[in-house]
Amino acid sequence: MTAFVLRRAAASALLLMVVLTTTFLFIHLAPGDPFRFYADPRVPAEQNERLRQLHGLDRPLIVQYGAWLRAIAVEGDWGLSFSSQRPAAQVVTRALPNHPAAGARHRGGALRRRHRHRHVRG
Repeated sequence: MTAFVLRRAAASALLLMVVLTTTFLFIHLAPGDPFRFYADPRVPAEQNERLRQLHGLDRPLIVQYGAWLRAIAVEGDWGLSFSSQRPAAQVVTRALPNHPAAGARHRGGALRRRHRHRHVRG
């Protein structure tokens, strides 16, 4: 039983690393620059470059990845939401309680449609 639990924990950790790495690569290897969401076109280019350095976007990709992983895993910092400019963890935790209720409603509706011609006898 212990071996099973350890295998499952290792597989879960590996899957988490794959998801995190894929997410990081999608963000950083997509066409364009991730900094374009933060950059303000009204400020001088030198100020935007200083902000790029402040966020570490001038460093090599592997260094950025290590800093990003550390921020998520150790500090719990998920960064800012692009749409609301609030901490992303706050946005997710605010929306999280709605998902189980919505899932239950959809599941219940699907079951009713599937079994609509069956009658339950009491």
